[in-house]
Amino acid sequence: MNVAVIIQARMGSSRLPGKVLRRACGKSLLAHLVERLRSEPVGEIVVATTVAPADEAIVQECARLNVRVVRGSEEDVLSRYLLAASEVNAERIFRITADCPLLEPMLLPAMLDELESGKLDYLTNSPEEGLPLGQSVEVFSREALELAGRMATERYQREHVTPYLYEEATRCRSAQIGWPAAMKRSWPDDLAHHRWTVDTPEDLVLVTRIIEALYRPDRVFGIQEVLDLLATHPDWSSINADIRQKTFLEVG
Repeated sequence: MNVAVIIQARMGSSRLPGKVLRRACGKSLLAHLVERLRSEPVGEIVVATTVAPADEAIVQECARLNVRVVRGSEEDVLSRYLLAASEVNAERIFRITADCPLLEPMLLPAMLDELESGKLDYLTNSPEEGLPLGQSVEVFSREALELAGRMATERYQREHVTPYLYEEATRCRSAQIGWPAAMKRSWPDDLAHHRWTVDTPEDLVLVTRIIEALYRPDRVFGIQEVLDLLATHPDWSSINADIRQKTFLEVG
């Protein structure tokens, strides 16, 4: 079974332009994410960026990282995912966003197992189920992605790729979970108050501090290490505590 881990990345961002190529420990945030994903490989990593001239910088970074890159529509991200999935003939597709450089790589194989064992078309985890923001993963079948490509008509459905899949329960077998059952964990069930994504300057300050404190080139640090670090520096979590997450209807 061909599996693709498609990372959505672009330089344009209304709150923090160029965020995915901002640097920590001498590496771009995109590079940190790729390194973490490679530590627990489930399939080919593909970066889906846009044809905008500014995104040539992402293409160059992907070349340096030896990661396949596909360029498509800036606004119709769903069509970009369809293009990327076709490029590698993927049967199962993960959707990851490049602004989550602290993503726990063990989530991917665990969620793929749950997708298959549950005979689902689409599976996601969610901060609504207790996860820190920045740990969100979506996995779905190629058939489900193509269904969305044919049927999704609303702008937000195409910009955010998967809304059609969980809004149309009669057409798509979907589920939302917290931590996958296969993952052994010692951290609390409710970590949704943590914000480990990068969308604002405040987010960048926090995530950079975490990476600079924990990064080692020979190993990937995990969620428990991040929690222990924040327990040692409780003031760090206040850096971006007041940031409001944008909704599907907000652009940029």
